[in-house]
Amino acid sequence: MVRPKQETSSLLLDVPGVLILPPNHKAHVASCILSLRLVRSYLAEASKPQDLECRAWTALAEIGIRIIRAGWTASELTPWAEKLVDEVRFRPVQLFACVLIESYQVENAIGKGLLMAQRLSTLSVYKQALLLLQARLAHWQQNIKFSRSLVKRLSSSFTFPNPDQVFDVPSTPPWLIYSTHLTSISHCISQVPPDYNLAFSTLDDILNAADQLGDLSIKLLTHILKLRICFDAVLWDDVGPSLTYAEGALGLSYDDEIDPDKKEKTFVSFEDPFE
Repeated sequence: MVRPKQETSSLLLDVPGVLILPPNHKAHVASCILSLRLVRSYLAEASKPQDLECRAWTALAEIGIRIIRAGWTASELTPWAEKLVDEVRFRPVQLFACVLIESYQVENAIGKGLLMAQRLSTLSVYKQALLLLQARLAHWQQNIKFSRSLVKRLSSSFTFPNPDQVFDVPSTPPWLIYSTHLTSISHCISQVPPDYNLAFSTLDDILNAADQLGDLSIKLLTHILKLRICFDAVLWDDVGPSLTYAEGALGLSYDDEIDPDKKEKTFVSFEDPFE
């Protein structure tokens, strides 16, 4: 049985989602190389449906930012990544002797994807995902104000399920809500100087979103994140209570007087094996 060409071509965009691996996995680099080749192969085809083309540009931007942030575009050990960078520009930055590498190919992918997503309302989820990628790229380029503006604009557009509404209004996918807030926290604690007030405020936004969506695992994650931020901000008075609360939420208990072999294991478990 011969598959239609369009169906076979769309498989090129399905495989990268299967190949996603954590950065500490031994095959992480190989998965990025293969994913990049598959997406480029699809974009090189002559005729493509608009929804799949927009998806392909989004995938290229996602993979490209992952590679750029890993530093592979500037390493002699990864020559395959140099193709992502069409032009390298050096600019001095105050207080930093660093080099900014601007990948116009990734920016081009984000721009083309946004242009297509704005034309069709059915592609709105790609528009939101591309805005988040644009915010991450801007932060990597040290354009903090623009990055924060994009995240703020994206956060203000979130919609949650409301059973009292007469008309069915599409809600924002939970993964996009959490990804945006987590990106904001990451940017807050990695910028110089760190903005811990905004990080704690965003943490409350994640907790409120988890309450509305009924995500227990995300609620537990907020306790770990709060402990992480307290450590980073050197708020030692808050570390102890945050640690105790996180341990209680996760079902962890430590008692030196109890024999380790007889300790009761009451850890929180999840149905999803990846959690």
